[in-house]
Amino acid sequence: MKQLRRTGILALLAAALFSAACDGFTDPPNGMAKTITVFPMASTTSLVVGDVAAFQARAVDASGDVLSGKFFEWGSTNESVATVSAFGIVTAKSVGSATIVASTDDRMGTIRITVSKAQSAGVASAPSR
Repeated sequence: MKQLRRTGILALLAAALFSAACDGFTDPPNGMAKTITVFPMASTTSLVVGDVAAFQARAVDASGDVLSGKFFEWGSTNESVATVSAFGIVTAKSVGSATIVASTDDRMGTIRITVSKAQSAGVASAPSR
C-alpha cells in the first residue's frame, strides 16, 4: 500500500513538472485550479519528531481568484520522515526532510519540511550538602 501511494505521489510530481513546462500554452478552464499553494497553519516548516502540524492548500484559477470548496489529495514524498492525513495534518516520524504535496484538478502544490530530533531536557542534579 505504501509503495502504491508513493508511486502515486511520484506520478503527481511528474505530471506537475510536465504541466509546469507547458504552463504558458493554455490556462485551465474556469473553475479549475491553475496554481496551488501549500502553507503551514503555524508558519513553520521545521518540526521535531513527534510533532503534529496542520497544513492548508489554496487553489487559484487563471484569473487569480481563490477557488473555494476544492478537495485536495495530500501526500508525503518520504513517509518514513513525515506522514500526512487526508485533511493536511502532518505527523513528524523521524529525522530528515520530506515534501508535502496537495493536489487537485491535475495540479499540485508542495512545501518542503524538515524534521529534527527532540532536544532532551537536562537532568537537574540535587544540590550537594
